[in-house]
Amino acid sequence: MPLFLKRDFVTSKRRAAWVLLFFCILALAGFFALWLLMCQETLRVVVPVVWPAAPQGWSLVPEGPQGVELTLSGPKWLLRKIAKNPPPFLPAPLPERPGLHTQAITEKGFDLPLAVKVESLHPGSISAQLFERAQKEFFVIVETAGQPVDGYTVTQLWVDPERVILAGPKSWIEEHSTAVTRKVELSGRRESFSVQAGLALPNLVKREGQGDPVVVTVEISQQNAVKWLRQVPIIAKHAPPGVVIQPGVIDLLVKGPVQSLDAFDERSGVLASMNLSGLGPGVYVRRASIVLPLELILLDASPEVFTVRIQ
Repeated sequence: MPLFLKRDFVTSKRRAAWVLLFFCILALAGFFALWLLMCQETLRVVVPVVWPAAPQGWSLVPEGPQGVELTLSGPKWLLRKIAKNPPPFLPAPLPERPGLHTQAITEKGFDLPLAVKVESLHPGSISAQLFERAQKEFFVIVETAGQPVDGYTVTQLWVDPERVILAGPKSWIEEHSTAVTRKVELSGRRESFSVQAGLALPNLVKREGQGDPVVVTVEISQQNAVKWLRQVPIIAKHAPPGVVIQPGVIDLLVKGPVQSLDAFDERSGVLASMNLSGLGPGVYVRRASIVLPLELILLDASPEVFTVRIQ
């Protein structure tokens, strides 16, 4: 065979081999693509709900779940791609009307490839509150529950801050002027304390600028009462023989903690005395010296002066 014919034969053979290899690769790619299309599965995907912006001066507050659970069927590779980056559900714009707005969810609301089918979805509808927004300053009122230990009472109560700015539906904001805290428990307390308390607000009303809690300070002290101590004897100190004090007893009006007064022993708890040192025979007018426990305060005494006779 001539040399040039031999070279053409070899070149044709190589060309045929390359063409055969190309068609084999193309066939394999076709079979792989067909396999991917035929490899079906079912997958659950949670699609986020993206609400449209509220009109100026209005607020939109979604209610309920903010995701739609879809059960999809289709090519496995396509479902996995959707699961990694699920397309959002876009509700239709809401009419400019206050109240609760509900929209039905259907298969047509999702931007999905034609090869993917929606088998089921949950929930079947979504809702959002739309309201005209307003804000103003409110006084804070502290609500308490229970009572301190017996014998103790609340003497003062502060809240910081005393006023807060609240924002929410215009109708509610205009109708109210005070904000009430959640209940501050006093049961079992006998000492002053401070505690953070949240504001008891409707769902759509929020405190502007900061969180809800305010600081409540409660001052607790022993409960005071007033009591007469009757017929307390007058004791004569350094008295000469034959001294007579008229009258010989005194009535005392004292103020102090309830528990202290209830347990008070008049005979040993109080001292009414008169120092007669250095006095000679005669008649004198003197006042009594009263000594009380530290927790008691003397409010009144009867009589105020006494007649002392020394023979």
